[in-house]
Amino acid sequence: MSPSTSPVARWAELVRFTLSMYVTRPEAVVVTPCEDERGAPLLVIEVDERDRGQVIGKAGKNLQALRLGADLSADLSADLSADLSAASGTAPRLELRG
Repeated sequence: MSPSTSPVARWAELVRFTLSMYVTRPEAVVVTPCEDERGAPLLVIEVDERDRGQVIGKAGKNLQALRLGADLSADLSADLSADLSAASGTAPRLELRG
């Protein structure tokens, strides 16, 4: 990934890579960077229907952990936080569709 890649695109790749590690059909993982209705960064996650439970986890724990990891990484990475602060001040919001 080149340094000129947008911060949200970098987040999308990180989320795609992370999800691909614990689903049974990694080739079906698609993470699309876009913006929500307020213009804040949003990552739309699509996975095979049979992997939705794995992504969500018991009581939503896996998806929560992914969101927390994104938020913590944004806080720890000065470069990424600075780039994202113009859009929303935090890591992109995650949304699971399918």
